[in-house]
Amino acid sequence: MNSTKKVILLLLLPFLAFSQTIYPDNRIIVLGEASVDIPADKVVFSIQLKFTDSTDIKVAYAKHKNAESSLVNFLKDANVPNKNITYTLISVGREISYDRETNKEQVEFGTHQSVSVTIEDVKKYAEFMMKLISAGFTDVHASFTSSKANDFEDVLIQKAIEIARKKAEAMAKASNREIKKIVKVSDTEESDYTFSYTDTMNFSTVAAVGSDINITEIPQTISKSYKVKVVFALK
Repeated sequence: MNSTKKVILLLLLPFLAFSQTIYPDNRIIVLGEASVDIPADKVVFSIQLKFTDSTDIKVAYAKHKNAESSLVNFLKDANVPNKNITYTLISVGREISYDRETNKEQVEFGTHQSVSVTIEDVKKYAEFMMKLISAGFTDVHASFTSSKANDFEDVLIQKAIEIARKKAEAMAKASNREIKKIVKVSDTEESDYTFSYTDTMNFSTVAAVGSDINITEIPQTISKSYKVKVVFALK
């Protein structure tokens, strides 16, 4: 008799588990996003070193190494600390094109390297840019950043989940349903691509500015945001 009960119980277990499964009709998936504006207090300069030659890759490489040495000396003279400098290794390549007039193959050898330099004072942006140009470095892109950029992640995640909950409650109410609990939250880019981290520059609202004022005197902010995907079970 006991054996019979055990067999019946084993047969019922899959059905019990099946009955507790949350079907797609009993859940709601919502994206929640929160953002915060952080004052910008740094400028990152991305300096591109590119050189070409149509005869020999060694010629292009030699030009590149000379420019690289000049940049290193420039940064030393500008007292930029090593911790504020990052760079990629030199890439070399060959590009083949065809001249339609002569119908001949043309070969161009080239090098490329990117160097990032961080200046910890926004007001020094214009001065540093002019020094770069005067030193012969003209392929430069600058962007704002903040020393406090990573201080708000926990707050943003909590806000994003709360926003997702409010959206889910409104959607459930419109469908005459109620939220039961959170089933899943995608909390890292590695585990779920629906979680994303963005970094964009946002101009703050200011009054009219006179022409004699440097543009870097206008306060700037970095907008940090988190987006999470939250799965809610419905009652």
